[in-house]
Amino acid sequence: MEPIRVICGTSFNRHTTDPIDPSTTTLRSILDQYQVNYMSGQTNLNGTILSAVDLDKTFADCGVTEGTCYLLNVAKQDNA
Repeated sequence: MEPIRVICGTSFNRHTTDPIDPSTTTLRSILDQYQVNYMSGQTNLNGTILSAVDLDKTFADCGVTEGTCYLLNVAKQDNA
C-alpha cells in the first residue's frame, strides 16, 4: 500500500505529516502525535464526522489509501 500524508489539526493550527502507512496507522495516533484535543469539538476525516470508536481505526479501515487527507477537529462554540 502506498504511503499517504495527513493534514492534521484544528481550524487554526494544522500540520502535514511525513508519509505514513495507512494500513497500520490509526487516526488517534496521528491526533495524539500532533497534540490535537479530540475530546472537545467535532473530529472529521475528509469532512466525514467521526465517532469515538472511529479514532482507533486505521486510515485504510476508513477508506483512505492514497494521496493526502484531512483529519481535523473543529471546536464547538457555546454561542454557535
